[in-house]
Amino acid sequence: MAATLQLEETILLKTPLQKGMVLTFKSDYLDLTPSDLGSTRLQLWNKDKDVVLQILIQRRPSRVLFNAGTQLSPLDGWGRAEEITNITNSWPTSNFAISVHDCGTQYQVLFNLTTVYYFHKRFSTTSTVTKVTYLQESRAETLHRSLKVSVYNLAALPAKEKQAIETGRGYRP
Repeated sequence: MAATLQLEETILLKTPLQKGMVLTFKSDYLDLTPSDLGSTRLQLWNKDKDVVLQILIQRRPSRVLFNAGTQLSPLDGWGRAEEITNITNSWPTSNFAISVHDCGTQYQVLFNLTTVYYFHKRFSTTSTVTKVTYLQESRAETLHRSLKVSVYNLAALPAKEKQAIETGRGYRP
């Protein structure tokens, strides 16, 4: 059963994200209209209070940044951000899903079951994600204020969805 994650909230996952599992954020819409310089953040946390993956969606410039950060650092704790650009016209605007597949040594990030990026883990490869946060620094909403969050076992997904994730080529109904 899906949990509800409201904007500006953090929730504990009922089932932690670990190797072989898929975490999905479902939104009623995606709006990438370049109306302001704000951003939307999805943060995945481990039990040690590290952000093991941050997905930052920016409308202007049209890009998605990926990063990880720790509180146990003499500096600011954030690594080098990795990015994909020109995302504006790439995705449908309704029933949008962001999924994260834990592949063991990396996270596979998917938009509507199409792989957009592989983010190599910067902390322990056996670390599990125990909570998620949804933040927005924008007047205009990129995603719905309320997201449905679910964790699935990849092996238990329907065959076409499992194949889409494993091949990284996207879902074809």
